[in-house]
Amino acid sequence: MASATTKCVNPATMELICEVPNTPVDTMPQIMKEAREAQKVWRELSFKERAQCIFRARDWLRDHAEECAAMISQCNGKTRIDALATEILPCLMACEWYAKNAEKYLAPSSVSSGHILFANKRSYIQYIPVGVVAVISPWNYPFTIPFGEVIMGLMAGNAVLLKVASQTLPCGE
Repeated sequence: MASATTKCVNPATMELICEVPNTPVDTMPQIMKEAREAQKVWRELSFKERAQCIFRARDWLRDHAEECAAMISQCNGKTRIDALATEILPCLMACEWYAKNAEKYLAPSSVSSGHILFANKRSYIQYIPVGVVAVISPWNYPFTIPFGEVIMGLMAGNAVLLKVASQTLPCGE
């Protein structure tokens, strides 16, 4: 039988960082249902409203950069400077870029029919939210990789479920 908790250990010192209860598999349908309900509201927000939420996340991360870098360092053994440079800074930049540019890149666009037989036809690419998306975090870049994916999913109007690597559980909080 699987353990009811997962322990997160500092790889440099083998010190126990935390012990987190595992999400029971039988709760996943309810978690998905709640995510779907939240996404119905989220997808109706304008890009500007979504961007405001992303900018608040950016501001929080900026204000807590040292704490987050220390947590990343403790979880996966990176130095704090490395955590700041390769994890925190790229996340701040991602918030800025996606919040400012998602609307432009997700705007509907026309597509050439490419053939004279279809000259009277019009084709478009339209990006629509898909609903709930899942992001699985790696242990080696436990913050940057999932953070960017989460931001992209949210700016596109989706709800996002994050599965954090068991070695770096505090990064998902």
